[in-house]
Amino acid sequence: MARELTWDDAEDIGILLAEKHPGLCPLTLRFTDLHRYVTELAGFNDDPKKSNEGKLEAIQMAWQEEFQAQACTVEAAKGAIQSAKRRIAEANYVVCDASCTT
Repeated sequence: MARELTWDDAEDIGILLAEKHPGLCPLTLRFTDLHRYVTELAGFNDDPKKSNEGKLEAIQMAWQEEFQAQACTVEAAKGAIQSAKRRIAEANYVVCDASCTT
């Protein structure tokens, strides 16, 4: 059984929010929305009134780190795809050039 989350589990909450809301930049959220997202997480079991600005900011920053890591991974994958496409295009040119005669 997974452990229950509290407001002090900023890192774990940040990871869960990044997984639940991929592509959503946490820095664009109001704290009221962030508070709601946290309290709606499965496994969150703390008093909603125990949150404060510092705890919400810690969660927001942990989520931001995950968000940036996901963005870097996506960009790296896009770069690898573009590189593979170029190599395929170059290989096709070489094959055609070697086998095509006029």
